[in-house]
Amino acid sequence: MKLVLVLALISLAIATTACSDGSQGSLADAEATATKTASLPPRAGYRPVRFSAADGVYMVGRLWGTGDVGVILAHGFSHGLAQDGWLEFVPALVSRGYTVLTFNFRGFCDSEGCSDRRGGLGKNWRDAMAAVEFMQTRGAKKIFLVGASMGGLAVLRAARMPEVDVAGVVSLSTPQFPSKYYTGEPEANDVTPARVRQIDEPKLFVAGTKELQLPGTAPLRPGVKSVRFAVDARRMFDAAEEPKELVLVDSSFHSSDLVTAAPADIVRQTRAAVFRFLSENSRM
Repeated sequence: MKLVLVLALISLAIATTACSDGSQGSLADAEATATKTASLPPRAGYRPVRFSAADGVYMVGRLWGTGDVGVILAHGFSHGLAQDGWLEFVPALVSRGYTVLTFNFRGFCDSEGCSDRRGGLGKNWRDAMAAVEFMQTRGAKKIFLVGASMGGLAVLRAARMPEVDVAGVVSLSTPQFPSKYYTGEPEANDVTPARVRQIDEPKLFVAGTKELQLPGTAPLRPGVKSVRFAVDARRMFDAAEEPKELVLVDSSFHSSDLVTAAPADIVRQTRAAVFRFLSENSRM
């Protein structure tokens, strides 16, 4: 059954930041390429890990928790933050018994290090696929992909691949047609109706009704007046096959901020939707 939740909540209005495009600056040199599932000693509640995509590019990540169900969190376009953007959300997942993997997409750095700097926005889906394979090698019985903005594009594209077996996909503030909105984005990243219909797994689309990108707040193509993420979420939901859910909240907060930095009422509602989705589809 279609589930459309429009949560009328009052939130603080802030300007959104670029979500999926822009030129990537010079990054610190990464260390030598590691093996596919190499890991380092645990620290700060997580185990630092590295894994490689099929094209040889490697990612640095963090593995949290010990549950049989894995949740992969794919970050938005945020140099210098990357996987750090999920830090406020991870404990809530771990406390519910999930093993959580965060990682930096190729070409991105967090506060502690960088993934392979051979970047490319059109290849981020390979990183998401590699994350799924990594979690499988760690014994996860079910795996969920959660992507925010740019990360949403990556997980939705990865989930379409026949070799990717996941229990569900969560999209937070994903732009539906990045190649039309932003310079440098390939058409292959667009979540067209035909492409979203290829995702058989359960899907949850989440966005804020006040999320808005205007010229000057993101590298929009000439002539693009705005990107409205709630509109895109609804269109993707309408095009998708069952099972699917749509959650729209009255918020201007964008990307992973919907579950971390938004006002408390928004965070509670968006997290509740994600937790319910994970719980219900973990039992399937």
